Amino acid sequence: MWGRDLPGLMHLTDLLNHVLVYPDLDRVRLSSIEPWDFDPAILPLWNDSRLCRHLHIPLQSGSDEVLKKMGRPLSRDGYLSLIQTIRETIPEAAITTDVITGFPGETEEDFEATLDLIRKIGFAGGHVFTYSPRPGTAAYKMKTTVPKSVAKARNATLRKVFIETGSKYRAQFIGEVCPVLWESSEATGDGLWQLSGLTSNYIRVYAKAERDLWNEITFVRLLKNHPQRQALLGVVETVD
Repeated sequence: MWGRDLPGLMHLTDLLNHVLVYPDLDRVRLSSIEPWDFDPAILPLWNDSRLCRHLHIPLQSGSDEVLKKMGRPLSRDGYLSLIQTIRETIPEAAITTDVITGFPGETEEDFEATLDLIRKIGFAGGHVFTYSPRPGTAAYKMKTTVPKSVAKARNATLRKVFIETGSKYRAQFIGEVCPVLWESSEATGDGLWQLSGLTSNYIRVYAKAERDLWNEITFVRLLKNHPQRQALLGVVETVD
């Protein structure tokens, strides 16, 4: 966590306040942060529209038993309470996460608890990892292993559920006009540019424009789900 090694009890809030002093910064995104490091006292900073409405907060498991074995200090209910607090201040926030499946001793009930919490929270997306033993870790010595075939199947199920919750999250913004930062562009050969970018709340958007808008932020009307990708299709509002 930033600031722990600095004198004067520096806090992440101090860093963000310092960064937001600079008016030329159009967007600031907070990267992955552990749930116990996220102090709700920081939430008023999101009154500044330049702070992206996206937070990546690792969950790892929705089972208290597995969380305890992992040595993670926050319970399932504690995590859920944090997300609810965040959404009270930033209701449109995209919450993404990390989950591990196949951790030693993970039962079917543990796995179902994780699926239940993912659906309950409605994550905008998530990274799924299958546990692999690492020498020197406490888990390496645990003898109750999950069969590889079971862990693989659980991984596939988790990915499917994240796609479902992500699609549901994105759908609520269809019809809205949002600023999009265009991260890539490609000439299509017909006088147009194919654009790909992100909204402040981390929705991937594809659209076409009459000129190259790479590295610009423009307003886009979000039209519908992309037929092949976890993204939305949009149309660029009039650009001068």
